[in-house]
Amino acid sequence: MKLLKNSITNFRGISALVIDAQGKNINIYGENGAGKTTVEDSFLWLMFGKDSADRKDYDLKPHDLDGNPITGEQLEPTVIGTLEHEGKTITLKKIYAEQWPKRDGIKVYDGSKVRYFINELEVKAGEYQAAVSSLISEDVFKLITNPRYFSESLSWQNRRETLVKIAGGLYVQMNAELESLSAGRSFEEFYALKKQQAKEFSKRLMPCRQLLTRLAETFPRWRAMLKRYGVRPEI
Repeated sequence: MKLLKNSITNFRGISALVIDAQGKNINIYGENGAGKTTVEDSFLWLMFGKDSADRKDYDLKPHDLDGNPITGEQLEPTVIGTLEHEGKTITLKKIYAEQWPKRDGIKVYDGSKVRYFINELEVKAGEYQAAVSSLISEDVFKLITNPRYFSESLSWQNRRETLVKIAGGLYVQMNAELESLSAGRSFEEFYALKKQQAKEFSKRLMPCRQLLTRLAETFPRWRAMLKRYGVRPEI
């Protein structure tokens, strides 16, 4: 998949920006606060509806000098991306459109909702997401574009699953002693069985633990009584 062109309008701090990549690698430079992360966020929102911090619910709208979202001035966040995939071109577009229903004859701002377009045709969210998934999966995109995604965003289970997909299945060869104990079971089955047996054994030991706890609580009193009668305890 190649990015041919990305147009950003009224997206957070960016009023208007066109990135004419033409399928080539590009570098984006700028001082802190110049909008580098906002460019990344805009493309991630276009593709997956999230920002670079993996958040779905975050503020897209431009703000005034007091930090309040600007409404009623047709400053709707809009992102358009033209992509090339397997020799075909597709244009994706999202608009965070303001909703102004009439109440008692007066238009009232009632939040914003996302409108989806594929090749200029407005579509439903599910159809749009299916089109994006046919280009690339969200996990794969983030793994190859964000060096922190694997180590900071994925759970250890998903990291392990990803590594197994890359390196192939995990095969454990048991030695002769372990193989005799396994009675023909695979390593995974043998491990699961022993884990189950350990839980059952732990349950059977519970009364013993409770008895030992009660004895430990009464021991100081018995020790004090023996000392009072001049008996030296052996423990």
